[in-house]
Amino acid sequence: MNCFRHIMLLLFAVFMVSGSAIAQDFGTVGEEKAEGVEKTTSDFLDPYRLTLRIRPLSYLLYPMTSGNMGSFNGRVDYAISRNFALGVELNYYYNYVWPNAGLDFSWELTSIRIDANYFIFKESNEEKYAEGFHLGPYLKFKMENRAGVGVLNTIGVSRLVGNALIGGGLLGYQVVKNRFVFDPHIGLGGGIGSYNIGGTIHGDFRLGLSIGMVVLK
Repeated sequence: MNCFRHIMLLLFAVFMVSGSAIAQDFGTVGEEKAEGVEKTTSDFLDPYRLTLRIRPLSYLLYPMTSGNMGSFNGRVDYAISRNFALGVELNYYYNYVWPNAGLDFSWELTSIRIDANYFIFKESNEEKYAEGFHLGPYLKFKMENRAGVGVLNTIGVSRLVGNALIGGGLLGYQVVKNRFVFDPHIGLGGGIGSYNIGGTIHGDFRLGLSIGMVVLK
């Protein structure tokens, strides 16, 4: 399992480094023109924005717990227009703090979330895509595996394994400044799951901050 955690850390590091490299490669596409040649750009690159992001606060779990707990995530957002954007987020969470404290409990969770955001206020600057207050629905699929005495005492089985489909709504405020993206947001939802103990009902609450960079403009 330690090997898997190290692989996840490496993948997310590559995710962010590659984003920086792409930003450098494409940062001047469509902004320069040779003498006597009209400026041309790809329809995909101009004027839409593609961003790579993470939720940095969740990454603090790893150093704070000496690697016994971690939450690693990354997302891609694409601004279709000045007022509408789509996003896809992947997340992996694990908790092995309690076994190391002498308690028999472990938890692993993997999820993927798709959200659509409508940006409420249209900016006067037409080059400002997908900025300001936004709201919209999200759909999340999660798979989890919990095991140990804590699970046994709560639900009567030693291992809880299953998946859930959750839907809800998000509200946030996004700022893009010099290619850097800041997006504090809050989300609330609920859904149903299928586990080894039968059907389950799930609540979902999200309060977070995503930061990243524009990689295609």
